[in-house]
Amino acid sequence: RNRQGEVSSDVALLDLDTFVWSEPEVAVGDGERGPRARNSHSATLLRAPACVPDAQHAVLVVGGGDGDASNGGPPRGGQDVLDGWWLSGLEGAQSLHWTQAHDWSRQRSEGTGRAG
Repeated sequence: RNRQGEVSSDVALLDLDTFVWSEPEVAVGDGERGPRARNSHSATLLRAPACVPDAQHAVLVVGGGDGDASNGGPPRGGQDVLDGWWLSGLEGAQSLHWTQAHDWSRQRSEGTGRAG
């Protein structure tokens, strides 16, 4: 998402009961850094795979661009971002958590269309 012309890694949630946006804190797994800032990405709600702890559903965030101004800047300029991340803890949105989809690049290159 863009914030004042710069890409960010913020998470924004819309409460569909109140139509109020919030920006919750999101934890990251041990030894992981969290997703790179990006925009123009895909974010899809799916059944959580086994690699995502304690979640029935999670949002898979993949792709996008880093918004670098060297070739156009936001909303889509810059280099492609090729990794994938699972956002879990959606039930109640009390404890959101990022988990990297470690095999995303391998599966993407094999054309399976699935990530875990």
